[in-house]
Amino acid sequence: RSAEAIFRTLRRKKYESYKVTCSYLEIYNEELCDLLAERGTATKLEIMNSRTGTFCRGLSEKDVTNSEDVLKLMVQAEQSRRIGET
Repeated sequence: RSAEAIFRTLRRKKYESYKVTCSYLEIYNEELCDLLAERGTATKLEIMNSRTGTFCRGLSEKDVTNSEDVLKLMVQAEQSRRIGET
């Protein structure tokens, strides 16, 4: 529902152009994992601080144009998650 609300808001006339991207970061056993990265392209991820805020260096971003795109990426990311006992 959140993605639907974002795109509904962006369809308003006052937003002439926009770009929406999605990332999906997993932190498991103190390791960072990009759940949207292509298989076999493991990039070292680092949490960084800058003047504009905190970000994850190396985290992939996927362009999305609607809430269905967001849902597809979430399903893809869920399949990449590492699940184990804590």
